[in-house]
Amino acid sequence: MARRSCIKINCCFTPIANEDITLRGLVEVYVKKCRGAAKGQLKFFAKQSSLAATIEVAALCIINGKRSSHHRRRSKATLIEARNVLMKELSKLKQSRSFQELHETVDRTVRHIPYLGELYSYDTALHIGAKLKQEPIDEVYLHSGTRVGARNLGLDYRHPTISLTSLRPELRVLSAREIEDFLCIFKDHLHEGMA
Repeated sequence: MARRSCIKINCCFTPIANEDITLRGLVEVYVKKCRGAAKGQLKFFAKQSSLAATIEVAALCIINGKRSSHHRRRSKATLIEARNVLMKELSKLKQSRSFQELHETVDRTVRHIPYLGELYSYDTALHIGAKLKQEPIDEVYLHSGTRVGARNLGLDYRHPTISLTSLRPELRVLSAREIEDFLCIFKDHLHEGMA
């Protein structure tokens, strides 16, 4: 009988067999347990009535009526300030031709606001990008927990992004957006040299 471990995924514990704690096994767990929820979140933003409505909920970190767990510690005043400055850049955001350009615009717009960092910029750009049909394609964006996951896996975590071509084949079955999510969720279970 296989020993079982528990891995915390999306605020619930999911038991997986210890022999599944390989990179390939964790990717399979991500696909089965996390992929659908991540796609569902993006659909929420894509279905907003307008780009302005999408910017509103993305900037305020609202997903399906609740504050995102990534940003629960941010003050309401900070998020309102971010929403206000992002709304002023609506036409620039709309004109973005790639996720990279969209991300740079969001980051440049909110960078001056205290307590908003690279995680906020990435999440907000990703959520606005859902409405604009833009997401990361060739690069995995690093921030907070994602950077920890990349470091633990022995990847070059010192840059803002990692090229998909530099990743192990087990990870490349996921999209760049999913790899970012995966590295964050499984950061504590990743280590250099894992099978």
